[in-house]
Amino acid sequence: MKGQGQTENGYNYAGEQTPVQDNAAVVVERYGPGLPRVPFPLPAYRKKSVIEAYLLAVFLGPLGAHHFYLRRPGFGILYFFTFGLCGCGYIFDLFRIPCLVNYTNKRRLDETYSVKPKRLDDAYSLCLSPFGILGFHHFYLRNHGLGCLYIFTLGLFGIGWILDICLLPYHVKKANKHIEEKQCYIWEAYIFAFSPLGLLGAHHFYLGRILNGILYFFTFGCFGLGWIIDWFRISTLVKRTNRSRLLGDSERKYLDDAYIFCLPPFGILGIHHFYLHRIGWGILHFLTFGVFGIGWLIDFCRLPWLVKDFNKCLEERKLISTHTHQDVPNNPSGNVPNAGKCH
Repeated sequence: MKGQGQTENGYNYAGEQTPVQDNAAVVVERYGPGLPRVPFPLPAYRKKSVIEAYLLAVFLGPLGAHHFYLRRPGFGILYFFTFGLCGCGYIFDLFRIPCLVNYTNKRRLDETYSVKPKRLDDAYSLCLSPFGILGFHHFYLRNHGLGCLYIFTLGLFGIGWILDICLLPYHVKKANKHIEEKQCYIWEAYIFAFSPLGLLGAHHFYLGRILNGILYFFTFGCFGLGWIIDWFRISTLVKRTNRSRLLGDSERKYLDDAYIFCLPPFGILGIHHFYLHRIGWGILHFLTFGVFGIGWLIDFCRLPWLVKDFNKCLEERKLISTHTHQDVPNNPSGNVPNAGKCH
């Protein structure tokens, strides 16, 4: 039997943390009424590198590779279909890569951060590109009415677009002020979904599902199939959106969305892997057409487990983020050596 001063798993019996070996994983303790302290390993998170982001931006930037690397799949897919916003966004990104990397690392280390705020530099990159006259920056800021109006009037005949260049800081500030307060309504979502604008993803933009909206916009609602499927799940999508804004659960992934991204031809190109933040597998599927179709067929069967695994890791990161600053004050960076790794 160990004495009072002896330790086990880096903790003594008084509950005080003792130094751990260099090769040991840092642990955090769970607490429960009447239960013993049980240490469990922290999943490691490797910070994103400015150098790696620049390498991807320089060589594959027009295809959005640096955005996929920085866990910004919405902008990644947008760049992929527009060749880096016709080159404008790509050039703009070369000057802001350090800011994007720093922002990504801060968000990943604080999983309790509920809703992603809108960024002024992102809004300007959309507004100053050729797609600004089509109102892409308004869709990004969830001004869906103005976005649709800009599409049909080419930015209010150019006048509204010019004014937006000056008023964009106001629009971003307003969007961030009301981002958690705004509630979506089923009847409004149905109007967008059943109208021809549904083929362009208007209902997804209305619900703040930018990634889905961009995909629908450039593929006419996943060639009509995804649009028809959405008719039967609009109420579910609205409830999810309102719940995520209330509880700060915007990062969670859903099986029905994953299957839509897995449908051909998107699944063969690995879009479902990008959706689940499996960047390496996504690139492999993209370059090999779903590993010659076999990997895509396997993914179609194992997709429920992939989604479940992502959400499980997400919950672990949130739990760890909550306890890290309380229980492991000597490890504020969040980097944990030799521990299991989540996405």
